[in-house]
Amino acid sequence: MTALDPRLAAIARMVRPGARTADIGTDHGYLIAYLAKENIIPGGFACDIRPQPLEKARGLLRGQGLLSRVKVLLTDGLSGLPRDGVDDVVIAGMGGDTMIHILSQAGWKDPEKRFLLQPMTRASQLRQYLCREGYEILEEQAAEAGGFVYAILRAAFTGNRWEPDELFCAFGLMPDCPGRESLQYLIRQREALSARLDGLCRAAGPDAGRIREARELLARMDAVISKKEGSAS
Repeated sequence: MTALDPRLAAIARMVRPGARTADIGTDHGYLIAYLAKENIIPGGFACDIRPQPLEKARGLLRGQGLLSRVKVLLTDGLSGLPRDGVDDVVIAGMGGDTMIHILSQAGWKDPEKRFLLQPMTRASQLRQYLCREGYEILEEQAAEAGGFVYAILRAAFTGNRWEPDELFCAFGLMPDCPGRESLQYLIRQREALSARLDGLCRAAGPDAGRIREARELLARMDAVISKKEGSAS
């Protein structure tokens, strides 16, 4: 098998050994095939809403002799999956808003399950949703691939709902994560906010309240990044 890229490899390391795993949006099936081939998991499900990539996943699994352990399903999110047959759910490579839709539609609020979430966009909104809906973010890791730095969240439903502030939504648990990638993630989030602030300042009839709030958040981000850079030196 082709080696996983750093993004998928980081996700694979966060899957619990022995967990029956559903890979939602499996695309070509590289992750679920790797997990089964390396005997990290006993088996699971390769799921996608699109038939064409799912057939490629089927071909990969067949070539690796894994079709008896990994079932290929044409599904929309978690629809059609046997809830009792899944321990870890991987949802990766899509927008955070799509992940929110999948989680809200499924209603899989079982404390024993783990959700491994790797949003390509809108990570802040995803963190906010998880906290508001009673999911605890247990762990975060950062992975760099293709010039981008991605956050990977591991979450479980606890029923403890709370309202996160803007700094937590932007950074999550990344300030406490080791490694160069987590620092790069914080810096990229800070750069994105700085760009939005510039846009607000240039806009016709600038919103003074939003500008003030963005500057305050930027200052808090700078303090967190400075502390992390100091601890890494």
